[in-house]
Amino acid sequence: MHLKLIVFCVVAVALVHAVSDGEWNSYKQKFGKQYNSPEDDALHRSIYDKNVQDINAHNQRFKAGQETWEKGINKFTDMTEEEKQSSFGLLRE
Repeated sequence: MHLKLIVFCVVAVALVHAVSDGEWNSYKQKFGKQYNSPEDDALHRSIYDKNVQDINAHNQRFKAGQETWEKGINKFTDMTEEEKQSSFGLLRE
């Protein structure tokens, strides 16, 4: 039963992605991303989706002259806050 719930959640999340499978796979390939499980992949994809939406909204404001700088996608776009802090050496282990 637990496995069915996990599979359902992963499928449900996959259906609401703003980013195509091709774009997600290209991002992972470009930045050498690999995840330990389908659930971990789904988590990072949902973070990536949200961040891409935020980046696109920001860049629309930039094009309209409402922002002074443009955002871009980088190796941090799919990371949790904890992963970002760890990569910057800000987390104590």
